Amino acid sequence: MGGGSSDAAAVLRALDRVHPGALSPEALVRIGATLGADVPFFLCGSPLAAATGRGDRLVPLRPLPQRTVVFVLPDLAIPT
Repeated sequence: MGGGSSDAAAVLRALDRVHPGALSPEALVRIGATLGADVPFFLCGSPLAAATGRGDRLVPLRPLPQRTVVFVLPDLAIPT
């Protein structure tokens, strides 16, 4: 997730700051959902959320406790 979707959410947030109150948070999420399925996640304001539907119905969740993460990257190519 991210890339263009987080950019789209940032633009919507910027427009909302330039024109405060023009759209409700729900309206911003609806617009974001038309731009990409994961755009609403970047508008919900939570680092962790459960998503349903296309990803546009979000329930913010409490952040997980910090843990050490290990990534294993085998020397194996799989063409997509």
